Amino acid sequence: MNELKRPTPELINLANDVLSVRNEINADKLNNLFSVVTLIQYGHLKRIWPELPTCTECPKSKITLQEMQAESELPMNHISKAVERLNNAGLVSWKRNESGTYITLTDGGFERFKKQERILLSYLDNVIDIIGMDRFKEILQATEELESALNQATPEEI
Repeated sequence: MNELKRPTPELINLANDVLSVRNEINADKLNNLFSVVTLIQYGHLKRIWPELPTCTECPKSKITLQEMQAESELPMNHISKAVERLNNAGLVSWKRNESGTYITLTDGGFERFKKQERILLSYLDNVIDIIGMDRFKEILQATEELESALNQATPEEI
């Protein structure tokens, strides 16, 4: 039996605090914050078209399912399902031909992405107004370090 490195009640309280804060932010804010497209849709669109945040017009570039799969290293069935959901939401269109399946961003998808981005930027501006840019950067750095540690740590069986 492994012995815990820290007192059990303190460790449990810390773990609950970390998970609680993450879930509170996710549950309460993310649903309201991502009102135009979902967080998952937003993330997919940014990964498919990384240049989107700086675009002023809808990019007409196409990407194949195979390119998406190679870039993400996810199984093809996950990629296909994600693109199908984006297509059903009207954010992308896809066409198949003899050389593959091509995905393009729709004009409506581009407009919704840009609207969602304006909401996010306004929200972050408000957060920075409250805590200041330097503190915001410190918190981001600390959050990245915590996230990295949470991902690296493995639970020990007791």
